[in-house]
Amino acid sequence: MTLVETLVVRDGEEMLEAHLAFQFAMGVDFVLAAASRRDDRLADVIEPYEREGVLRLLSPDGRRKVGGDVRAQLERLAVSEHGADWVLNAESDELWVPRSDSLPAVLAFIPPRYSVVQALVRVFPPRPPKDNEMFWERMTVRPSLLAPMAVPEPLDRMLRPLIRATLVAQRSRPVPLRAWYPIEVLRFPFRSVAQALQRLEAGMHPPRSALEDAAVALYGDEGVDRTWEEIQVDDLGLARGLADGSLVTDERARYVLEAFHAAHAVPGGPSALEAARSRGIAPTPPGIVADASYAVECAVVGEVDLGVIWSHITSLESHLALFERRFWTRVQRQLERRIRRQPQAG
Repeated sequence: MTLVETLVVRDGEEMLEAHLAFQFAMGVDFVLAAASRRDDRLADVIEPYEREGVLRLLSPDGRRKVGGDVRAQLERLAVSEHGADWVLNAESDELWVPRSDSLPAVLAFIPPRYSVVQALVRVFPPRPPKDNEMFWERMTVRPSLLAPMAVPEPLDRMLRPLIRATLVAQRSRPVPLRAWYPIEVLRFPFRSVAQALQRLEAGMHPPRSALEDAAVALYGDEGVDRTWEEIQVDDLGLARGLADGSLVTDERARYVLEAFHAAHAVPGGPSALEAARSRGIAPTPPGIVADASYAVECAVVGEVDLGVIWSHITSLESHLALFERRFWTRVQRQLERRIRRQPQAG
């Protein structure tokens, strides 16, 4: 099985470095990326993987330009030129983590009739930065779907698809695996004041979470410093959130990236790819208790799905009712015409 990731580079080099290390650690075989520019900072991150033959960057100054629907082009290239069996469409502020040993281990058990596996998105709010601390060292809490006052996001924000190559090649109707999400997407949209300012000034089209909605609204009225104060989780908010269950600790990103940096920092040690793929770097698969809790969260997402399905059913019923009214009106008119055409007796 070959798992190819498509990636449109939109974020800072710090996040891109963490993203690539994490994705290769989770079992991605090849990354097909597109960027609007290629400067020295970007090159420092991607060139070690290019030399290993596991990453290809398409950029305006490269041999092959990217235009139009970039993601669709990357998907087609992933299948036609890189032999993808599955295509993972990622953003650089995301880390895709399987609820198993690896992403290929999850995908190996997906029945052939399903062409889409859906991943549950987890958005991590920013934490107050400290000197010489990486974002993944401090951003280790996220909202819980099981909190009493939790409000699930719309489905198009809560779920991300991982698609089978046949869906790309044949453009057939997608058949998603529903009600169980064996992969999670850890998102870190805002990691520092400077990075938040860069993203907000560049425009977010469109925002992909309630956190980003709030940041965009605040930034327009209050500026970046006030926005950061409002969206970050400070120490008091952390203690309160952990106590009332609205926040939960999630250190999977920290576990993997700490292990990666420890392996890669050894003088004369492994390359970035070798460090990412070294044994023991992946997080421990969840146990029975964690899986039971996750099943409840999946049910919460399923209820959101049911709401969408119910709206489709309601819409269909209204259309059917309109059709029936028009149908019987036409029948009645036809009968009246026939009666009038009947010759009068006597």
